[in-house]
Amino acid sequence: MYIAKKKCKFKGREFFIDEHIPDGYVLTEAATRLIRLGVIAEVPEGPLLPSEPSIEEQKAKMEEIPAAAEDLMKKKRGELIELADAAGLEVAENDTKKDIVDALLRAGSEGSEA
Repeated sequence: MYIAKKKCKFKGREFFIDEHIPDGYVLTEAATRLIRLGVIAEVPEGPLLPSEPSIEEQKAKMEEIPAAAEDLMKKKRGELIELADAAGLEVAENDTKKDIVDALLRAGSEGSEA
């Protein structure tokens, strides 16, 4: 498997920097030269590559968000402010409960993707 290091085109399909190039697009006999020229890089297969979540995992995650928002909306504004402080978020006086909940959900999703 290869990754594009420069914008390139194989078999009529354009690949951009850091885009994975599926098997069958790069001719084996041309790969060494393209690697030397810095056009592509070989990527080891296996656990080093991040895996795409399955459709079932994506659906489950999307169902978790409304449930988490609903649970947070049940809390008092003061409790939400404490949670926001613990997460390192700043809360303005005019922020509504919904604003705080949205910020907490964003902070939680960013932290889980890291």
